[in-house]
Amino acid sequence: MIYQTLFLLALLLTVAVEVCAVLFLSSFLIKKTKISKIVFASVLASVLTLPYLWFVFPVYTASKYYVVFGEIGVFLIESFIYYRLLEIKLWKASVLSFASNALSILVGLIAF
Repeated sequence: MIYQTLFLLALLLTVAVEVCAVLFLSSFLIKKTKISKIVFASVLASVLTLPYLWFVFPVYTASKYYVVFGEIGVFLIESFIYYRLLEIKLWKASVLSFASNALSILVGLIAF
């Protein structure tokens, strides 16, 4: 399978897993935010960060640990997106980002 096809499959899987994870966690962390706003923020976060992790970051990082450094960057960027769009405390945004990305990585490793 070509790299771009793998990316599209990974993107669909990432969005599905992370939206579900963020929706589940937000039921505990966020009380007065519309579900549509949570879904939008989650989809936007994944769609904005995954292409950089797959296509941009590896080109500019010679390190064999680029996935680790890239995931740290994704975590920070997605935390900021949740913080700003959902108007929640930074620690809550960080929990959403960390948990959804950890689950997404785990599911991706199992699937691929």
